[in-house]
Amino acid sequence: MNGFQKLDLQKATKQWNTLVLKNPSRLSIAFHPGLFHFYSSFLSLSPYYFILYFSGKPAGLFPFVKTDSSFISMPHFSGGGILWLTENQTGVQDEVLLLQITEKVKKENLAPGFYRSNIPEEGFVRKEPPLVEVRNGFPLFEKKETNKAVCLMKLTTNEEEQFKQLDSNLRRKINKAKKNGIEIRMGKQELLKDFTPVYNRNMHRIGSPTLGKAFFKALLDSIHETILFVAYLDNKPIGGSFVMWYDGYVENTWFSTLEKHNRLYTSYLLHWETVRWAIQNGMHTYSMGRSTIDSGTHNYKLQWPVEAKPLYFNRNFKSKISLKDQQWVTKIWKVLPDCLVDAFGPAIAKRIY
Repeated sequence: MNGFQKLDLQKATKQWNTLVLKNPSRLSIAFHPGLFHFYSSFLSLSPYYFILYFSGKPAGLFPFVKTDSSFISMPHFSGGGILWLTENQTGVQDEVLLLQITEKVKKENLAPGFYRSNIPEEGFVRKEPPLVEVRNGFPLFEKKETNKAVCLMKLTTNEEEQFKQLDSNLRRKINKAKKNGIEIRMGKQELLKDFTPVYNRNMHRIGSPTLGKAFFKALLDSIHETILFVAYLDNKPIGGSFVMWYDGYVENTWFSTLEKHNRLYTSYLLHWETVRWAIQNGMHTYSMGRSTIDSGTHNYKLQWPVEAKPLYFNRNFKSKISLKDQQWVTKIWKVLPDCLVDAFGPAIAKRIY
């Protein structure tokens, strides 16, 4: 593979954003270049954003992050790999190209940044390639997790038309939530004090470490295209969502409601108000985020007019034992006091990519 040319950060970001518009069909939040600062500053990881050229023209975009032991595209988000600007006409398979680039980054100990790289006409894989994980909508490596899906809703340009696309039961629940006195507020850092406790308590209930206030504040500070939606009952927060968008693609990236108030249909109004906001701001796709296939959360999303698209966690290595898969850890975490969960959870959760 030809050498890498490091690019000016500001100019490369502008070029990256322009090129993204050439293939919005595979777009996800993971391709947002603003995540570069979030990964490097808050998570202390090494992000790389490659603009791939073929026959002298931009052909693809490949963002990834170097952790202590592997390369991931992209940590904490659904999506990654190579975003081809047109169909891949290089003759080099994605998995081969991914390994070539990450191998060279590792070998040359490249500094994080934006780079230009020419795609070679032929590809090869060494016997001991670097460890790579890629999250995208199709299989790459032999080892992969196939139990996740992302639910996407195509948006119209009119909220009344969109509302009519919902079935009568969904419309009834949304209207009922309004009658129950639930109020939805939008904001940024000023709503973190209300969003974070709701998110923490819900994650504690299901036995998962919470990402914490600092994680979400860092995202709000790093990326302009972020917003919080918080549901209130009698001025008390009972639900919330952290929403991100990129060139018309909007995703409800983190979402939680307090279980004791779910009978008021909090989640239905939260999603609908986000959809309304997305339409008003010219978005074309609403992602309800990823979930485990056949889970309660996944089945809830299927009530909406969505298309469930598979999400593959592709790896060229055998994954280590994950805390997420240890039921005994989950059971212990559920019974820990709130103060301990809030204090130690963020340090654990931000490393569970």
